[in-house]
Parts: sequence; structure tokens; C-alpha cells
Amino acid sequence: MNNLWKTLILLTAFVAATHCLTCRTCPVSILGNCLFASDTTCANNTNSCFFGEAKFNATGAVTLKFRGCTDSDVCNKTLTGSLFGAAYTSTLRCCESNLCNSATTMQLPLTVAVFTAVLSSLWSL
Repeated sequence: MNNLWKTLILLTAFVAATHCLTCRTCPVSILGNCLFASDTTCANNTNSCFFGEAKFNATGAVTLKFRGCTDSDVCNKTLTGSLFGAAYTSTLRCCESNLCNSATTMQLPLTVAVFTAVLSSLWSL
């Protein structure tokens, strides 16, 4: 009976982990180098990771790149605005799996790790 409760707790953790999206966060990238990069767990109402570029219209040569979590409503749309009086155009490319907006990753996703733990605990029953 004790093993049954442990298995139920692990399955609950697995289901909860599948609903939390982890994205690479990069507030700003200059010359291809991300400043202050980190991995973050997105809010429950956020369902996409994004990779964005903002091009300033006046020069065309300055492009800022950034990454993070977003709602799918702004994905694959072109947004315009101004920053300190300089007009820019921004596009967000989105994806919906853990760390899908990072350049490369060799990390084992949490859901696979939890699923493996559940299977191994069931195997030992």
C-alpha cells in the first residue's frame, strides 16, 4: 500500500511537471552574445517560448535579440513601436517545448526524468 501512495505522488508530480514550460530567457543580446541568460519556468498562463528580434528602422544595422516566455497570441506577428524616439519592428518566433528557444541543449527534460523514476519504482514492485 505504501508503494501505491508513492507511485500516485510521483504520477501527480509528472502531470504537474508537464504543464510547466521552461524557456531560455535572454533580456538582450548584443553582437550575438546574450547578456544575463538563464532558464526560467514560465507562468501557468504562458504556453510558448519565443526568440525575438527587434530591428531599428532608422539604421537597419542595429538588431537586438531576446528570448523568454510569452502567450501564443503574439507569436509569428510583426509588432512595431518606438524606443527613445527610434522606431523598431519586432518579430517573435515561438515554440512550445522545454528550452526550445535555446541554441543547443543536452539537458534531460524534467518530465522524462520523472517518468523514468516512476517506471523504475514500478519495476521494483
